[in-house]
Amino acid sequence: MKSIDILRNRYVSSPNWMKMAVDPILSILPYRFLYGKTYLKTLKLIEESKKNPDFVLRYQLNSLNKIIETGRNINGHYIETLSRVFKNYESSIENLEELPILDKEEIRNNIDKFLVRPRSELDEVSTSGSFGRPLKFYLDRDRSPKELAFIHQIWSRIGFRPGRHRRAVMRGVFLPNVDKKPWQYDSALSELKLSPFHMVPETMELYLRLIEKYKINFIHGYPSAITLLFGFAKSINWKIPASLIGILPISESIFDYQRSIILGVFPGLKILSFYGQSEKVAIAGEVNDSPNVFEFEPLYGIVELVDDKGNRIQETGRRGRVVATGLLSQGMPFLRYDTGDTAELVELGSRKNCYRMRVREIRSRRGEEYIIGYNGALISFSAINLHSRHFSNIQQFQLYQEKKGEVTVKVVPYSGQNSEKILSFVAEMQAKVGSNVKFSLQIVDFLSPNPRGKRHFIDQKLSLKKNFSPKTYEEIV
Repeated sequence: MKSIDILRNRYVSSPNWMKMAVDPILSILPYRFLYGKTYLKTLKLIEESKKNPDFVLRYQLNSLNKIIETGRNINGHYIETLSRVFKNYESSIENLEELPILDKEEIRNNIDKFLVRPRSELDEVSTSGSFGRPLKFYLDRDRSPKELAFIHQIWSRIGFRPGRHRRAVMRGVFLPNVDKKPWQYDSALSELKLSPFHMVPETMELYLRLIEKYKINFIHGYPSAITLLFGFAKSINWKIPASLIGILPISESIFDYQRSIILGVFPGLKILSFYGQSEKVAIAGEVNDSPNVFEFEPLYGIVELVDDKGNRIQETGRRGRVVATGLLSQGMPFLRYDTGDTAELVELGSRKNCYRMRVREIRSRRGEEYIIGYNGALISFSAINLHSRHFSNIQQFQLYQEKKGEVTVKVVPYSGQNSEKILSFVAEMQAKVGSNVKFSLQIVDFLSPNPRGKRHFIDQKLSLKKNFSPKTYEEIV
């Protein structure tokens, strides 16, 4: 990884006091120096992929063969399978169909099987997984500047320019004293960080003033939090500042009613959502003037839609599971990985469109779920979701709420794990959200699914309508 990439990654993960010290210096650097050579190189590759279908195919196949060559002496079983399917550089991408579809359970049970580089060269990542079953995996260390290039390229569709525009960020931000000061301005990254855990009238009014003060151009965050903010803005007749250009939703599906609330208040705003996952296997951005239609980036991952039998869907209008082969991070390959999400096919990737498949209405494996803070603030699960090292101690977990501001974290630990290690997971969640919610731990032997066999992340026993504080509830939720 280039030195500037290393420095940027260290800045993002550094303690708050260190960021405050170097902010004035970094804020005057041109964005090209701030993001580094890997970022700029990736942008050039993306631009080439938009106009050259032969380049796209060569890139995809070379990436697959690189995985095989890199891991040939590391992991015999998996590489043997890949070598059989991709015998030489003349192999077709269609050969992927010969590989079985990979699910999360297989990764949980056989993680070493999928590593083609030593763990010491990769970053360990853990997520909450589907329905509260944590998933651990490994990613390349140079993935961040590459992914940022894809994200910025997608955002550019509605005018975003790095180094020129400022964002208000309303997603899992960690703030040093979130209860007393639920915001912070990061001049190096041109970001106004706003806690999504304090969405009550007095705090939302403060957020609107800060958006004006810092001349924010784009609001980037959870659709649930942004919708709450704009519903409140409508209730106080807030006038949109001239600086504000658009909305950049992330981590949750943005529903039609949420778009209606935002555009009903401020019809001139542009909204552009993108789809991705923690596993970094596929990324897609909305097509301009086509809400809920997404176009996948072919250099990031090779994407398929499959039916219940695992067969590729070829007919437009049919819905299927999103299965992807990741190209961004290759140290632990995800080949034909079942994301658990679904979408409707709009247009297959082909030479004509440079293999940029389009789909409609990507539906996440989890829907909107909320807990309620002491002050009546609604907090979505996406905002709470952690990427925690403590997931390695946990089989499953679920949040249970029957009193405002009080949440029980039900955990099924792995055998041999004691409550002290699990308490660290709960403490991390508590530190992220602040005192608006009190989390307590309950160790359980199992978590019961609902009558349909599904298990929600949040077992919510309260009425959101009765407990949420703003009077504009009917317009927001």
